[in-house]
Amino acid sequence: MFVSVATVAGPQLRLGDIFGISFKILSRNAAAFGVLALIFSLPWEIYWDYVTYFGDVDSTDITPLAEAAQSMAAMVVETALTGLVTGAIAYGTFRDLSGEPAGFLICVRRGLVLVAPVIAVVLLSSLLTFAGSLAILIPGLIIYTVLWVVVPVTVVERPGIVDSLRRSSALTKGYRWQIFGMILILGMANGGILALIEEVIAPSEATLGNLLPYVFISLAATAALTAFEAVVTTVTYYRLRTAKEGTATFEIARVFD
Repeated sequence: MFVSVATVAGPQLRLGDIFGISFKILSRNAAAFGVLALIFSLPWEIYWDYVTYFGDVDSTDITPLAEAAQSMAAMVVETALTGLVTGAIAYGTFRDLSGEPAGFLICVRRGLVLVAPVIAVVLLSSLLTFAGSLAILIPGLIIYTVLWVVVPVTVVERPGIVDSLRRSSALTKGYRWQIFGMILILGMANGGILALIEEVIAPSEATLGNLLPYVFISLAATAALTAFEAVVTTVTYYRLRTAKEGTATFEIARVFD
């Protein structure tokens, strides 16, 4: 059974409902969404573990400028990969909401169609958030909240890069405190889970035998958290549209046909 329109429609943006619906969608599509998130999380996880355990080797040969450029490039790659998996899972989430199967190949195929605009809006929104955070943290959090649904907007409505940012701002208006609360909950949960894994499982000595179990568990946790956040973002987008426009799931999903 898929989640009916009546279940998710309504004037309020209730966090419990969004999280509950997202858990159900993710559990029904754990294999497809999980593999997607694993694939896109793998490069970053390998890079992070390498830097953590082997990054000090020959560090004197790396200039501060080169090190900063390397870190910036890594962040760009991570942001792009996160945007891609969010876009692919956004399509799968709407497939599920409309009662259609959300298979791995279907999500990949339709997600890759919009690879350029998705990467562009994710990088631009991340740059805006980073710029807002340079002075103090609050402007960055505000921008992050305003642009919370920019990827689903890009995937579903395809309005263009700048208009996707504007559309996300318009949809989140009036609901930003609830969205900010959602972001805090997700951030604390993600940070707590990953910190626990780091504390309990991370090896004190970097050998291949010690490192592999930690990498596997950390990668699986990162993939699961990434997939869940992508589903939550998309369900939030749908709830915002039904609250403001009364748009039914099948009407939104028809853009993919």
